[in-house]
Amino acid sequence: MLCLNRNPPPAVLGAWLLMVALVFCGLQGRCDDLGSELQDFTLRTWTKTDGLPDGSVTCIQQTQDGYLWVGTTAGLVRFDGIKFTEIPLPRRGDNRAAAITALCEDTGGCVWIGTEDQGLFCWKPGQIQHYGKADGLLDENVTSLTLDAAGRLWIGTRRGVNRRDGDHFAAFTTRDGLPNDSVSSVHAARSGTVWITTAGGMCRVVNNRIHRFEFPTRGKERQDDFLGAYEDRRGNLWAFCATYIINLAEGNKRINYFPGEKSAMTRVWSLCEGRGGQLWIGASGRGVFGFDGTRFHPVTLSEGRWPNDVRTICEDREGDLWLGISDGVLAQLRPQRIALLTGARGLPTGAATCVTADSLGRIYVGTESGGLYAGMGDRFEQVGEDTKWLGQDLVSSGCAQSDNSLWVGTTGSGLYHIKDGRTVVYTTANGLSDDCVLAVCADAQGAVWAGTRAGEVHRFKDGKVSTFTSADGLPGSPVTALLAAREGGLWIGTESGAVMRSDEAFHDVSAAKLAPKLADKAILGLCEGPGKTLWIGSAGGGLGCLTESRCLAWDMRDGLLDDVVSGVLEDGEANVWLEMPRGLCRIASNSVASALSGNGALKPKLMFETEAGPERTMNPGWPHAVRSPEGRLWFATVNGLIGIDTQGWEADTPPPQVHIEAVYVNNQLMSPTGGSGAAAPVKFPAGLRTLELQVTALSFEAPEKIRFRHKLDGFDADWVETGPERRVRYGGLPSGTYTFHVTACNAEGVWNDHGVSLSFIIPTPLWRGPWALVLYGMAATTAAAATVRIASHRRLRRRLAGLEQQQAMERERMRIARNMHDEIGSKLTKISFLSERLKVESGTTGTAGDKVDSIATTSRDLLKALDEMVWAVNPRNDTLEQLASYLSQYAREYFQNTTVECDLRVQGDLPAWNLSAEFRHNVFLAFEESLSNVLKHAGATRVDVQIQFEQGTLNIRVKDNGLGFAPANYNGEGQSDGRNGLANMKQHLADVGGTCTIRSQPNQGASVELKVALSSTNTETA
Repeated sequence: MLCLNRNPPPAVLGAWLLMVALVFCGLQGRCDDLGSELQDFTLRTWTKTDGLPDGSVTCIQQTQDGYLWVGTTAGLVRFDGIKFTEIPLPRRGDNRAAAITALCEDTGGCVWIGTEDQGLFCWKPGQIQHYGKADGLLDENVTSLTLDAAGRLWIGTRRGVNRRDGDHFAAFTTRDGLPNDSVSSVHAARSGTVWITTAGGMCRVVNNRIHRFEFPTRGKERQDDFLGAYEDRRGNLWAFCATYIINLAEGNKRINYFPGEKSAMTRVWSLCEGRGGQLWIGASGRGVFGFDGTRFHPVTLSEGRWPNDVRTICEDREGDLWLGISDGVLAQLRPQRIALLTGARGLPTGAATCVTADSLGRIYVGTESGGLYAGMGDRFEQVGEDTKWLGQDLVSSGCAQSDNSLWVGTTGSGLYHIKDGRTVVYTTANGLSDDCVLAVCADAQGAVWAGTRAGEVHRFKDGKVSTFTSADGLPGSPVTALLAAREGGLWIGTESGAVMRSDEAFHDVSAAKLAPKLADKAILGLCEGPGKTLWIGSAGGGLGCLTESRCLAWDMRDGLLDDVVSGVLEDGEANVWLEMPRGLCRIASNSVASALSGNGALKPKLMFETEAGPERTMNPGWPHAVRSPEGRLWFATVNGLIGIDTQGWEADTPPPQVHIEAVYVNNQLMSPTGGSGAAAPVKFPAGLRTLELQVTALSFEAPEKIRFRHKLDGFDADWVETGPERRVRYGGLPSGTYTFHVTACNAEGVWNDHGVSLSFIIPTPLWRGPWALVLYGMAATTAAAATVRIASHRRLRRRLAGLEQQQAMERERMRIARNMHDEIGSKLTKISFLSERLKVESGTTGTAGDKVDSIATTSRDLLKALDEMVWAVNPRNDTLEQLASYLSQYAREYFQNTTVECDLRVQGDLPAWNLSAEFRHNVFLAFEESLSNVLKHAGATRVDVQIQFEQGTLNIRVKDNGLGFAPANYNGEGQSDGRNGLANMKQHLADVGGTCTIRSQPNQGASVELKVALSSTNTETA
C-alpha cells in the first residue's frame, strides 16, 4: 500500500501523478460509453394490504378528473393517492369479480371497462351500464380499447373488432380484411390511423377500410408474436413484440435490447411515451427501460426492491410512472429532478468537497474520504486507486480547460495539471506562493488562475507562471473564490470580504458600493447573471448582487433561509439556486427581477434539505457549485454530490384537483358525487340531524401532505382549516339553501383557488310547512278566541254580579234616603211647625220666646242638612249633570233673599259620567264653603258661578266683587282670622284628587277655582 503524507516525497509523488494521468486518460474513453441521463427515481408500492384487489395489475388509466383507475384480474378500483375505492361491477352467478383487461375514457368523461369474459362496461358518475353480445359486441372477451380522433370507441375482442357508432356497435372481422379474428391490440394513432394487431399479423384502418401491413422478419420470427403498435408525438410508429421493438416509420428498423439467455423469458408488454419524449418500455423479467430513440437506459433506483414483471405503464400529469406488476403490485416511480448521488452511482458516502465540469459534460467531484471521482452523471469512478489518500483537507478545487485538461488544487500539496497522460505539479518549490490552493478557474483566453491562502493569485498560460500580490492591488487576505468574467478579466473574492476585478490591473470594486451586510464577510461563491450583474455568496452576510451602480444584499431578515451562501448558480430559465447549510434553495426568475428592481422581496424555496450537523460544515473558499454544458446544476454538499436537471421541469407543481366523493345525511349515503359536485342544488331530506361530506384532492407527489379547508355559506363565517382531514361533519342544520365550498393545497403549499362546491337545500319539515303554519294559526286563533270568550264571559259575569250588587246598594241607598226624608224630615218639619205655632198661640216673649225661636231655627237647619244628605245618598243623583244641576239650584236659593246678585253659567252638554257619593259630597261641601265665604265675609254685591267640563276635568269657578284680601294674610292652612273655611275647601278637594286655587287682592274681589279630574277611582263611565 502506498501512503503519502501532506508533503509527499518527490519520487513517490511523481509515481502517483503518473498513475493518475494514465487512469485519467483511460477514463476519458470509458465515460464516453456511459449514459448521459441524470435520472433518479423513488419507488412506492401498494398491494392487497393497502386495499388493492388481490390479482395481477393489467391496466392503468388516469382520467380527466385526476383519479387513477387500476384494473386487475380481481376487479377494478379508483385511487386518489390515499385510498382505493372499489368500482363495483355486476357479477355473474358464480359471484366472481370481473377480470379487467382494458380501460379507456371518452371525451364525455365516461370510463369504458373491458373484461376478460364479461363483456364491456360503461361507467358514469352514479351509474354503470353493461354491453354484451346481445348489444352487438362480437365477443365478451375484450382485449383492448382505444379512442380515435373522432371520439369513437374501438373494442378489440377475440372474435374481431367493434367500433361504437352512436348507440350501436359496428363490426370488423376477417370478412372485412382482418388477418385474424383474435385481436391482441387496437391503437388509434394521433395521425388518425387505427392500428390493429392480431394473431395473424398487423393491419390498419384507413377510410373505414382495413389494409394489411407487411414488414420483413428475420429467420423463424413470426408476425403473430407482436402484441401491439404505438405512435409517439414525433410520428414514429413502433411495433413491439416478445424481445424487441420495430420502428415502422424508419424502414422497419429493428431495435433489439434483450439478447442472450434471458431473452427467452423476456416479453415486452407495453409502451408509454413520457412528457420528455422518451419511450417507457415495460417488460416481464426485465423491469422498465427508457428509450430515447437510439439507446436503452435502464431505470435505476436509489433504494428499494426493483419490480421485474411489468405488464402495463402509465405516466400521470405530474410525470410519475405507474407500473402494473403481475404479482398484484401497483408501483409508483417518481422522477427525482434533484438527485443525491450516493453509492448506487459509485460515489463514496460522506461530504463532497468540490465539483467542476469539462466541455464534454464530465463531472469531477472531490470527496471527503475517497479522493477524486469522475463520471457523466449516472455513474462515477475513482480517478486512480492511489488517490484515496487525498482527504478533504487536500482536494479543495478544480477546473477543466477548453482542451479538457484537468487542474486540481489541494490544501497542502499545491496544484496539479493533468493533460494527455502527463501530470505537472506546482508547489512552492517551483513558483507557487503557497501549497494551499483555495480556488482555481480557467478563462476564455486559455489561462488558468489559482488563488492561494497567502492572498496571492497565479496565472498559468503557455507554460509560464505569473504571480500577483498585494503590490498589484490585491488585499493580501486568502483568495476564496475565482470566476472568469464573461466580458474578459477575472472576478476575485477574498476571505476579508473584498471583491476584486482584474482586467489590465486589479482594483477593488466593493470598496465604494459593497452592501454593509457583506462587509468583512468571506466570499464563498461568485456567479455572473444576465447583463452586468454579479451574484455573491458570503459566509454570514447572506446573498449579494453587484451591478454597475449599486450592490443589493439579502440575509435572513429579508427572508433568506440562512446567512451562509456557499454556492450560487443560475439555470437556463434565469432562476437563481443557492447552496446553504440547510440545503438547496431556488429563487424564481420573476422574484429575482422584482427584487432587483426594488419592487419585491426574494422568495427562496427550499428544494432539497441536507442533514448537516455541527461537526460537518462546509469549508469556505472551495467551489461548491457548477453548471455543466448541457445545463445541469451540480452542488457539492455535506451529504454528497447533488445533481439537478432543470430542463423541462416545472418546479412549482400545479394545485391538486379537489372532489367531493360522498355525502352522508343522518349517517346514510345520499349520493356519491364522483367529481366536482352537482351544478343544481341537491335536495336533502327534512329533519337533517347530521351531515358528513367526504372530500379528496388528487396529487400523487405527496398525498399525505395535502391540506384542506372548507366553508359552508350560511353557516360558517370564514374558511375552516382542517389539515389533512378528509371528512367534514356538521350537526343539525336549520332549513334553507346552503353552498359547501372545499379547497386544498399540495405539499408545497400551492392552493387550488377554485376548489369545488356543492349546493343543497334542506326543505322545511312538514310540521313547519305553509299549510301547517296556517293550521297552527287557525288553531291558535281559535284557542285565543275561546280564551277571550271565556275571559269575557267571566268578566261579564263578574260585571253582572257587580251591577247586581251595585243595584242592591242603590236600592238600599234609595230606601235609606226615602226613610230619612219621610221619617226624619217629616218629624223635623213637624217640630218646626209646632214651635212656630206654640209661640203664636201662647204669645210667649222674652227668654221663653227666644228658646222657642231657637228650636224652630234648629229644626229648619237640620231639615236643610237632611236634604243635603238625602241628595248625596240618593243614587239618582250620581251623574255629572245632576251634580251641576244641584249646585246651580243650591247657589240660586242660597243668594235668593240676599243683596248679592248670583250669575250662573253651566255648560249645557255635560257628558254622562257616573259619580260616587263621596265625590259629590266633597265637591258640594267645598262649593258650599266658597258660597258661604262670599255671603259672610266678602261684602260683595255680585257673584259669578261657572261650571264647565274640559279634557276630563270638572272646573267650578266662584268669583265675587267683594273686599278681597291680601295673600300674605293667608298661610295656606287657614285664614288669618283663625277660621278654617279655606283650608277645609282644599282638604275636601284633595280627598277626591282635586285642587282648590284661590286668587285675591284687597278691594279687587276673590276667585275660587275648584278642579277635579274625573278618573276610575271616583267615577265610572256610563
